[in-house]
Amino acid sequence: MCLVDVAAPVRRARLTERDPGRWHPEAIDAYIGWAAWDRKHALDPFHRPDVIVENGWPGMVWRRWTGWTAGDPRWRVPLLETTDRSVTESVDQVEQWIIEQRDAHQVGQLPLSHRWAS
Repeated sequence: MCLVDVAAPVRRARLTERDPGRWHPEAIDAYIGWAAWDRKHALDPFHRPDVIVENGWPGMVWRRWTGWTAGDPRWRVPLLETTDRSVTESVDQVEQWIIEQRDAHQVGQLPLSHRWAS
């Protein structure tokens, strides 16, 4: 997994410009808050797992990672920063990440590829 991110002021402007009148200030604030949680959780799986675990779908089998810490080699979530990038540049960045992950998978180097869920 990876986190495709954008700075809060840019996210706020993009939401407002993309869908005029759709986003009320409270909804945008909630969206910005979710993004802030995503950023912290991407760095450390122990950051507020309750946000997605409590009342979550049991089929997700949260116990597979809820004991991991920020230093666990299985928890690598790169942040793909798009704040100062065009859509084309952002797409290229995500595409490059996908290519790298496919290559790593083919040679067995993905951190979660070795029966980690057992």
